[in-house]
Amino acid sequence: DIVRHGDKVVVCVSGGVDSVALLHLMVELREEWALDLHVLHFNHGKRAESEEEEAFVKDLGARLGVETHVRHPAEAFDSVGFQAKARAWRRDEAERLLDAVAGRVILQGHHADDQTETILMKLMRGCH
Repeated sequence: DIVRHGDKVVVCVSGGVDSVALLHLMVELREEWALDLHVLHFNHGKRAESEEEEAFVKDLGARLGVETHVRHPAEAFDSVGFQAKARAWRRDEAERLLDAVAGRVILQGHHADDQTETILMKLMRGCH
């Protein structure tokens, strides 16, 4: 089982439909499964929408009664290798929060098209 009764769970929420749906599902299960949920949002500050997405996730967490944690990188990532660096930073930050709340599991929402999007991006850049 990925999530067990009584778990402390860090749910990574970008503000996109997949992670928001995951959070709603976990909130629905929270009482029955005695879950202690924590929302974790990453604001890379790279896009105009970043602040709006952060505000949305904070508001969503408050409305659902889930403590929300937001992380900002100490400094901007270089555009070269951005995705890999950002992914490693997100993983490290999620693990730090998991340790801080004495949690057991980190959840991320992805939809089926995520893999397709990644493959198409790599093909367009000439990577494999």
